[in-house]
Amino acid sequence: MSDKAQPDLSSLLDANLGPDWSEDILSSSRLNIKRSTEQIADRERKSRLTSSYDHSRKRPRDERGKMRQTREGNSAKPNSARASRNEKTFHKISFFPSPDTFNAIVANLRETGRTFELFELASTILEKPERFVVRASIPKEAIDKEKTLCVSKLDGLVFDSSEAVIDHLIAKGLGNIYDVEEVETEPPSGNFPAINKCGITGDWLAPPNYHRYAEMIREHHVTKLDNITFDKFEKKIETVREPEAAAAWIEEMRKTRKYKLTKPKADDPENFDSLEALRKHLVFHKSAAFVKTCTNTEFHGRLLQSLSTSTLKYDIEITLEQQRRFPLDTALALLGRFRAAKFHHFKRGKKGISYISPIKRRRRVAGEHFSASIEALISFIEKNPLTEKGSLAEKHLGISADKKDDLKNSDAIRTLARDLHWLITEGYSTEYSDGRVEIRSPIVTSKERAVQQKPVKKSINSKIETKPEDLGDTSTESGSEKLD
Repeated sequence: MSDKAQPDLSSLLDANLGPDWSEDILSSSRLNIKRSTEQIADRERKSRLTSSYDHSRKRPRDERGKMRQTREGNSAKPNSARASRNEKTFHKISFFPSPDTFNAIVANLRETGRTFELFELASTILEKPERFVVRASIPKEAIDKEKTLCVSKLDGLVFDSSEAVIDHLIAKGLGNIYDVEEVETEPPSGNFPAINKCGITGDWLAPPNYHRYAEMIREHHVTKLDNITFDKFEKKIETVREPEAAAAWIEEMRKTRKYKLTKPKADDPENFDSLEALRKHLVFHKSAAFVKTCTNTEFHGRLLQSLSTSTLKYDIEITLEQQRRFPLDTALALLGRFRAAKFHHFKRGKKGISYISPIKRRRRVAGEHFSASIEALISFIEKNPLTEKGSLAEKHLGISADKKDDLKNSDAIRTLARDLHWLITEGYSTEYSDGRVEIRSPIVTSKERAVQQKPVKKSINSKIETKPEDLGDTSTESGSEKLD
């Protein structure tokens, strides 16, 4: 065989061993390879030219100044998002977990025995409004100026003024505060060349020259379009200058609405001709019955979507965005709740990440012994810290997933689960939220620490490390001298 000529394998590099239809693909790939080779050669040629260029020559001083100003100008561009994040709020806003949410978290932690990051729990609570309670308060400077928060006694919503509360109750209080009935009446008389119409609902409003025009459009907005702003509603108003429009509106005015209180008192009017008249009566005579004034209050996060547009709602949105980005204040408030519930708090790592655990951590002491299986498990976790709990059977016991159903292997896995559960419940091991387990190093006694910290002495001549007890007498003719 050695005498025979060896085949030339280089010929196979250009051979096409595929079918006929692969010729086009092969030719296109060769073309791409050729182009990429040319591009590489072109880049190398440019790099050689660049390297030969004398970089010691510097730009003129004025040109460097222009470049510096350009860079500073680009870096100084206003960032609206950053400005909004750092914007100060008028109200002091804080967030706390709702009782149902906190109780559910506590029950879950006690049941699983797992340890969670404090910031992770705070972010989970702030994720949805249903999980937290909003606390709002007014600064002392505003309290001195008699500024207060106004809370609706019916649903707990917070507003900036008592008038805003009454407007909200009129929009939502049909059947709870007042009732409406339609009665036959004489239609208005006069010349009405134009009739205004709502461009959103399509209802006839009133002629602009009618004496109750402002009152009627306000009533229409409160009763039917309270979910949009009055300015947006006013821009959608259409004017119709046809006789049929005036006739249709006059026909509708043959029936008018009368408003009366659901639970009237002896001194209350029997009914009101308009919703505006009812509103004024509530503002001047019933404000104390429906509005509570205070300097600080709490309400559930579910009510956030029902808050009207105001400074308070704007401050809540800004603070909520800041806390969702870095929930420091919420985490500190949550920490107080956990401490009251007898949970344990510790920090771990160089960054001092805070953790919450339902179990107080313990460390082994000298002379403390366990069963052989537990000792083996402790030794493995110490050598392999932060091992996932689900992989212990394979990594520690060497049992693969396809062999876990064997009788002998299943008994070993049950023993492993029992030992790990005992270590976690007793505090020797910590199971984190992601399923990783960790065991702290044992406590070092004072005697062992003294032995470990005892300095190692070196011989001056030989510079060989020796133990202190091996040095013997180091005295010389000039006197006794301690060697370093």
